Amino acid sequence: MTRSFLGAAALLLLAGSARASVAEIPPGSWESLSEEQLSLHHKAVAHWGLGMYETAAREFERLLEARPAPVMAIVNAGMMRLSQRKYEEALPFLRQAAGLLPESPRALYLLGKCLLGLEKWDEAIGALARAARLDSREPAIPLRLAEAYFQSGRSARARAELRRVLELRPDDAAALNRLGLMLEREGRRKEAAPLLERFAELGKRRARESGRCRYEFPLEEHPAVVPPSGGGWLEIRAVGMDKGAGSVVTVQAGRLILRRAAGAKAVRFALGGKSEIDAIRVDWADGTHSYRVGVAANQAVVVEEVSAHVW
Repeated sequence: MTRSFLGAAALLLLAGSARASVAEIPPGSWESLSEEQLSLHHKAVAHWGLGMYETAAREFERLLEARPAPVMAIVNAGMMRLSQRKYEEALPFLRQAAGLLPESPRALYLLGKCLLGLEKWDEAIGALARAARLDSREPAIPLRLAEAYFQSGRSARARAELRRVLELRPDDAAALNRLGLMLEREGRRKEAAPLLERFAELGKRRARESGRCRYEFPLEEHPAVVPPSGGGWLEIRAVGMDKGAGSVVTVQAGRLILRRAAGAKAVRFALGGKSEIDAIRVDWADGTHSYRVGVAANQAVVVEEVSAHVW
């Protein structure tokens, strides 16, 4: 298989995994939103991805004025503040999300991560342990649990969780480094050495990619196939820094959500009667994303990877 095919395939998996946990929210949640609310949500997530946090916060706040407030907006508002390390601001949203979604490993993981930031070790352990019972395959959960155990003075439990991370993701940079250093400090140099050597062998990019958690991507709805009635269109060319790597382009306009793998050539989307797009998102092969917000239909657009952001 070619490099570009592999890149596109990997990005399709990435784009799918970022949205796979949509099933965690109550059925019909997206359908209950109006076209205007969906557009506002698209723009809020895009502004967040662009690093325009206060603009995104105002948009999430407008969504949260609805009664009942959309649960996906509650989760995303808390997650956005968490990404800024504004733990006190994130906590009420994430407590509410965990109360509304008690069987959601995402909500519990995010709550646990927030509690870690607030140095509430025992509460964090409780939330993260419940998340681990619900999802035993996500390495980020035992990684955070290890941190909580270590900070609360339970080194043996921390080491066990770090070993669990490495069972799930052998090249997890944080787990290799932390476990290696813990063992080295305890005088167990023979055990520590291979872990620290593996950590040193990881390049910066591989180390960054190894620590990603799908629960830290925003909740977004699945692509909707809406039969277009009209001649609107948009042509998008995604210009990546790695010319051989694939990308995935997503166009969002209310209930119209279209997604296609892209290579070096432009991809064309039929928009029906839509005159403006809420957001364009490009997922690049290295896990970063580029956004454009409020794009008029019937034009060719170039999105460059140099403007990429990561959650």
